[in-house]
Amino acid sequence: MRKGLLSTIRKDDDMRIKFESTGNLEKVQSLLNKYMDLDGTRYLQRAGNKCVEALSEASPVVTGEFASGWSCEVTKESGNTVANITNNSHPEYHDLPFALENGHGTGTGGYVPGRHFISSTMDRMDGEVVKEMEGVISDV
Repeated sequence: MRKGLLSTIRKDDDMRIKFESTGNLEKVQSLLNKYMDLDGTRYLQRAGNKCVEALSEASPVVTGEFASGWSCEVTKESGNTVANITNNSHPEYHDLPFALENGHGTGTGGYVPGRHFISSTMDRMDGEVVKEMEGVISDV
């Protein structure tokens, strides 16, 4: 939380920034204008790249192709900036990350249990993503 003379800025659990103010709103309006013009794309890309690196390290390795197939693309969608993290190592098996994460059947009737490396990695990376995005606020 960062406090000014007349305003308080805080981040809620949904990564939204909330402003509260009392008194003269000219300073708050000026601050709001700075935030409205801010582009967080580079921060989100940096956070996404850290997630890609962590997923690559945590991925099961047979040939290394899957582990090296992670990528992050930051796009603008409906006014929001979104980081899309994907694994395109085997486009013919588009469900491969899901199958390795949650388990899958084999062609001979067996079952391979999930490794849960994606959820555990993303849980671990949550704090890193927050730190990168807090850089947006501190740079204003």
